[in-house]
Amino acid sequence: MKLNRLKYLLFSPCLFFLEFLFSNSEAQVPKEKSKAEGRLVNGLKEGLWLFYYPDGKLMARENYTSGELNGKSYSYYPNGNLSGIENWIEDLQEDSAFFYHTNGKINRRGIFEKGVYQGVWLSFFENGNLSQKVNYLDGLPDGLSINYFESGMIQEEGYYNNGKKDGQFVFYFEMKKSSISQISNYAEDKESGVWIYFTPRGKVENIKRY
Repeated sequence: MKLNRLKYLLFSPCLFFLEFLFSNSEAQVPKEKSKAEGRLVNGLKEGLWLFYYPDGKLMARENYTSGELNGKSYSYYPNGNLSGIENWIEDLQEDSAFFYHTNGKINRRGIFEKGVYQGVWLSFFENGNLSQKVNYLDGLPDGLSINYFESGMIQEEGYYNNGKKDGQFVFYFEMKKSSISQISNYAEDKESGVWIYFTPRGKVENIKRY
C-alpha cells in the first residue's frame, strides 16, 4: 500500500462503514443505507462522493475519476468546522493543502508534490501563533527548521539534511528577550562536537564533547 493511500485511509475511517456490495456496472449509493453517498462505475468510485460520521454529520467531500481521487477534497470535524482542504491528482496529493484546528483556525499549511511534502510547511498553535516552520525536500526535512513557544518566541532552530539533523542546533529559554539555553551539534543525526549548556543568565553551566 502506498504511503499516501495509507494516510488517506487513516484519515477517512468512514470507508470502513460501507455496508453494500455491487454486482452491476453502475450503481448509486443511497445515503440512508450506508455511511457514504456516491456513484460507482464498473465497481469504481466516480464523481462526487460524500462521507458521513456514524451520527450522519458530513465528514468529507471527495471527487473521483475511475476510483482515484482527483480534484479538491474537503474534510470536516464532528462540530461541522472544516478540518482540511487538499488537492489530488491521480490519487496523489498535489499543490496547496490546508489543515485546521477544531476552532477553525489554521493548523498546518504547505505544498504537496506527488503525495509528499515539498517546500516550506508552517504549523500554528490554536491561538494563531506560529508553532513550527520546516523546509522539506521530497518529503524529508531539509534546510532550516524552527520550533516556537506558544508565546511566539523561538524555542529551537537548526538544520536538516535529507531528513537528518546536520550542523548546529540552538535552543532558547522562553523569556521576553531571546536567551540561549543550549547549543548542540549534529552530524548525520548523531551527537557531534561540542555541546554547551547555559543558565538563564547566560553563564555556561556545562560542556560536553562528542
